[in-house]
Amino acid sequence: MAQQDSSQNKAYYLSNGHGDVVELIDSSGNTRLNQYSYDIWGNPVIETENVHNPFRYSGELWDETTSLQYLRARWYDPSDGRFINEDTYEGQIDNPLSLNLYTYVGNNPLGFIDPSGHWRITDKLKDRKQRRNF
Repeated sequence: MAQQDSSQNKAYYLSNGHGDVVELIDSSGNTRLNQYSYDIWGNPVIETENVHNPFRYSGELWDETTSLQYLRARWYDPSDGRFINEDTYEGQIDNPLSLNLYTYVGNNPLGFIDPSGHWRITDKLKDRKQRRNF
């Protein structure tokens, strides 16, 4: 994935296995423009920015003003490790963590991701297929 500014300068995204944006590099691949690091819940630990970048933890939209992450259906607050509004999916009676409508990835951000804001996913291949369908 890449972005281009008004001067036609390109920046390329580098991400880790979780899908977090960890660097932006220039078109030569030799110059680091931005660098990011996160704790397990998505709180920024390192933020070095030379160019604007709206995508961060899990490769999703980051709102710098509110420090919230948009996961396509609702906003996630990494400082609390919870969504700020209820899930429209009401959960499953046999899965107690799913009944808490504010829970992020079943309280296990190391093992799961939530690209839709509705349910957790563990298989990266499934995640890629879902992203293509959005």
